[in-house]
Amino acid sequence: GYRMLVGHDVQERHDVKNLMLRGLVIAVLLTLLLGLGGGFWMGRRILAQAGAVSAVAQQIMRGDLSQRLPVHDSDDEIDRLARDINGMLDRIEQLTLGMRTVLDSAAHDLRTPLNRLQSRAEAGMAAVPSASPAHQVLEQVSVEVDRMRGTLDALLRIALAETGTVAREPVDLSNLVGRFRIGQASAHRRAA
Repeated sequence: GYRMLVGHDVQERHDVKNLMLRGLVIAVLLTLLLGLGGGFWMGRRILAQAGAVSAVAQQIMRGDLSQRLPVHDSDDEIDRLARDINGMLDRIEQLTLGMRTVLDSAAHDLRTPLNRLQSRAEAGMAAVPSASPAHQVLEQVSVEVDRMRGTLDALLRIALAETGTVAREPVDLSNLVGRFRIGQASAHRRAA
């Protein structure tokens, strides 16, 4: 009727279990710290690149097509995107320059025939009586030549303004529209 109790020391198991638990807690804390530090570093890096891209994009939107997005040596997605956008900007700059050149050439080439036409109309008006129908037709031709010359001058000013070499200044649009309406009214009275 005796009872026998068998036992063994579990302290070693508790020590291993505590050691593993401490190691796991330290590993989790280190992983969290490294993850937060790496995330913070990557976030700052991406924000810095985005800020640089935004600053250059603002200059491009203002019309300075010579600006390019910064490209670093990291060859990541942002750098590849910046290279693609820079290539697109190169192409847009070439097309814009070509358009300006054609516009400028066309405007200058059309000025000479318009000046000759104006001279001939004025000479014809001087040669015929002012009450004759021919004088009225020549006067209308002269008015239309002046309008075409004004359109050409406006195109040249636009082409020059797009190059960025002309200082920009604020314009009172209500005054401009008022002058335009007065000019139209006087042109209608002359035509009638």
